[in-house]
Amino acid sequence: MLIREKMQMQTIQLKTVLGEDGILQIQMPPELKHKSLEILIVFQFLLDSNSLHRWFKD
Repeated sequence: MLIREKMQMQTIQLKTVLGEDGILQIQMPPELKHKSLEILIVFQFLLDSNSLHRWFKD
Protein backbone atom coordinates (compact mmCIF):
# COMPACT_ATOMS: atom_id res chain seq x y z
CA MET A 1 0.00 0.00 0.00
CA LEU A 2 1.37 3.41 -1.02
CA ILE A 3 1.07 6.08 1.66
CA ARG A 4 1.09 9.67 0.41
CA GLU A 5 2.16 12.65 2.45
CA LYS A 6 -0.54 15.19 3.12
CA MET A 7 -0.40 17.69 0.30
CA GLN A 8 -1.78 21.03 1.33
CA MET A 9 -0.86 24.58 0.39
CA GLN A 10 1.57 26.21 2.81
CA THR A 11 2.20 29.95 3.11
CA ILE A 12 5.46 31.64 4.06
CA GLN A 13 5.44 35.43 4.33
CA LEU A 14 8.60 37.51 4.57
CA LYS A 15 10.00 40.97 3.95
CA THR A 16 13.37 41.36 2.28
CA VAL A 17 15.57 43.68 0.26
CA LEU A 18 16.99 42.42 -3.02
CA GLY A 19 20.71 42.89 -3.53
CA GLU A 20 22.28 44.61 -6.51
CA ASP A 21 22.35 41.29 -8.38
CA GLY A 22 18.53 41.11 -8.20
CA ILE A 23 18.61 37.55 -6.86
CA LEU A 24 16.01 36.58 -4.27
CA GLN A 25 17.29 33.96 -1.84
CA ILE A 26 14.78 32.06 0.26
CA GLN A 27 15.87 29.58 2.91
CA MET A 28 13.23 26.91 3.31
CA PRO A 29 12.58 24.89 6.48
CA PRO A 30 14.93 21.89 6.77
CA GLU A 31 12.06 19.37 6.79
CA LEU A 32 11.43 20.26 3.12
CA LYS A 33 14.83 18.98 1.97
CA HIS A 34 14.64 16.59 -0.98
CA LYS A 35 10.94 17.37 -1.60
CA SER A 36 9.40 18.35 -4.91
CA LEU A 37 7.71 21.73 -4.57
CA GLU A 38 5.71 24.09 -6.71
CA ILE A 39 6.49 27.66 -5.67
CA LEU A 40 4.47 30.76 -6.50
CA ILE A 41 5.98 34.18 -5.83
CA VAL A 42 3.72 37.21 -5.40
CA PHE A 43 5.42 40.45 -4.46
CA GLN A 44 4.36 43.90 -3.30
CA PHE A 45 6.58 46.96 -3.13
CA LEU A 46 7.07 48.33 0.38
CA LEU A 47 7.47 52.00 1.11
CA ASP A 48 10.38 52.72 3.42
CA SER A 49 10.47 55.81 5.63
CA ASN A 50 12.51 57.76 3.04
CA SER A 51 9.95 57.01 0.32
CA LEU A 52 7.11 58.13 2.59
CA HIS A 53 8.93 61.38 3.39
CA ARG A 54 9.43 62.15 -0.32
CA TRP A 55 5.79 61.27 -1.10
CA PHE A 56 4.32 63.70 1.46
CA LYS A 57 6.91 66.41 0.83
CA ASP A 58 6.02 66.85 -2.88
